[in-house]
Amino acid sequence: MRKAAITVLSCLGLAACATLASPPPLPTAPEGSSGWLALGETADMGPKITPVSVLEDSRCATGHQCVWAGRVVVLTKISLADGTRESAVSFETGKPVPVADGTVTLVAVIPEKTADATIAPADYRFAYRFDGGY
Repeated sequence: MRKAAITVLSCLGLAACATLASPPPLPTAPEGSSGWLALGETADMGPKITPVSVLEDSRCATGHQCVWAGRVVVLTKISLADGTRESAVSFETGKPVPVADGTVTLVAVIPEKTADATIAPADYRFAYRFDGGY
C-alpha cells in the first residue's frame, strides 16, 4: 500500500513538472491580422508574408521608464499572390509598407521585452495586417 502511494505521488509530481514546462498560450492576435507567425512561417493574406529574422529589438523593457519606446525591425519576405515577384523588406512595428495594391503593417510583436532575459529568435511571434486588394 505504501509503495503504491509513493508511485502515485511520484507520477503526479512528474505530471506537474510536465505541465509547468509547457509554454503559456499565445494571447489573441490583433483583429484583422495574420495571426501569430513565428520566424519562417507564412501567412497568405493576398501577398504571402514570411518573417525571416529580427534585425532590431530596442523596445523599452516592461516595467522600466525609457526616453524612447524603442522599436522592432523584422526582415520579412513578401511574395505576390500571382508569384511574379518576391522581395525582402524591413518592417518596423506600426509603419505601413506599400505592397501590391495596398499596404502591409507589422501590427504586433510578442513576447514583451524584459530587462532580465534575452528573447530567443524561436520565441518571437509577429502579427501583420494587409490593407488593400479591394
